[in-house]
Amino acid sequence: GYVVENGVSRRCRCYIQILVAKLREASHLQDTAARFADFRTDVYPDIPNKEKYGIAAAPRVHMQNVLERCRNFTEHFYEDETHNMIFIGNAGLGKTFLCSCISSALLERGVPVLYFSAPALFRAFSFYGGTDSEEGEAVRESRKTAMSVDLLIIDDLGTEKQTGTRYSELLEILDTRARGTCRADGRKTLLRTIISTNLSPKNLFTYYGERVTSRLLGGFDLIRFAGDDV
Repeated sequence: GYVVENGVSRRCRCYIQILVAKLREASHLQDTAARFADFRTDVYPDIPNKEKYGIAAAPRVHMQNVLERCRNFTEHFYEDETHNMIFIGNAGLGKTFLCSCISSALLERGVPVLYFSAPALFRAFSFYGGTDSEEGEAVRESRKTAMSVDLLIIDDLGTEKQTGTRYSELLEILDTRARGTCRADGRKTLLRTIISTNLSPKNLFTYYGERVTSRLLGGFDLIRFAGDDV
């Protein structure tokens, strides 16, 4: 699994290939073929309309900048200057596809990624069956991984069934991941989170309350998606 070159030990190519395959299998990612090169900005309007789109620039120009920010996120993933991101915008604007692009790019580099739709994530956190069953063990591992994986992507936040525990479950996830995790050598590793939602910031307050929304809008870079449903 390792080779030594010039006195430096590193993972061999075959090890990395197996690791990437295993990470893909465990990521819950459905669109494993998504690539940044396939994100077409030409489908977005090239005429500015602030009243309609909520931004001053033309959606095509704006989305080119969004694409570049997502590329930078993957290229500088482990740097301190890289922040969590929350994608906000109407349905059909490419939020899920860019989440998949980010996942694919990082998995190719061997970065552990866990991708969940919001309904699937909260089903795991609301499961109270016994952990001695195969299903219970899988759910327990999903919850544990969601708290500690290098990148957690929660897609379509707000589409999950609203229950009295949703607030506390999301708060637990955000707070646990904000604290990071300690590696074997004692160094602290920052955990990154990406969330996509069709909800506006105002509706986030309505759904999740002030404490959760303040963490989202204060601890995440807000990336607004604009244009027509593609």
